[in-house]
Amino acid sequence: MNTVLCKDCKHSNHSIWDNLSVFPKLYECRHPSNFIPGVKSLITGKVTKGTYESCATARVSRGICGPQGNLWTPRKSKHLFLLLKRV
Repeated sequence: MNTVLCKDCKHSNHSIWDNLSVFPKLYECRHPSNFIPGVKSLITGKVTKGTYESCATARVSRGICGPQGNLWTPRKSKHLFLLLKRV
């Protein structure tokens, strides 16, 4: 079976600043099931912004995407055949 890469997924996103930094690129998985809602501070009453887990965390977690890339969808049409092979 062909391995799907997070960088080719429609839901992955990374910042332009990641290209300029010394650290490796960290892709975020922007799939709706991967969203972590913000929490309200009991002291100040402010609500923090919600975040998304990284693609690496989503691939390790069996509940979100898993090692097989269950939620993977192609970003470009050239990867469409890879999706059809997986079905």
